[in-house]
Amino acid sequence: MKNIKLFEEFANESKILLTANGQDDFSRTLYKGNNGKKYVDVDGVPHTMSREGEPESPLRLEYEIKGTPSNPAAKHNYMMLSRLQQDCEYFLGNGNRSEKNLWAGNVDAQIKEMKRLWNILQEKPEWLSMEEILDYEEKMKATK
Repeated sequence: MKNIKLFEEFANESKILLTANGQDDFSRTLYKGNNGKKYVDVDGVPHTMSREGEPESPLRLEYEIKGTPSNPAAKHNYMMLSRLQQDCEYFLGNGNRSEKNLWAGNVDAQIKEMKRLWNILQEKPEWLSMEEILDYEEKMKATK
């Protein structure tokens, strides 16, 4: 009877929206679903969690992950990309197009690093598209 109840509960859900919600003691990303349940990432796959916080079974329903990942490497890449974008804004504004203010030291290296970081992110940032990076490149290479 318990299994039927669980099946019916899952059958009524169409797509679960997961939001990164920290890490456990093993540096695995924790998620909170829009259904109020908690999930844990095991090798890139969200799993249901027991009451004790242990992974149970892989999530078989369709899901979407929102928010910045909690894993340190991905978080660093997001922060670095944001820093590089801020440098571009400064370069084009109050920085008077001085390359000494760019993290990478010159426009070509700056844009190259931005493209590299953007491409390796599994979840692309909503605040910066590849088109915007190309736009920065065009504006920064243009002469006054």
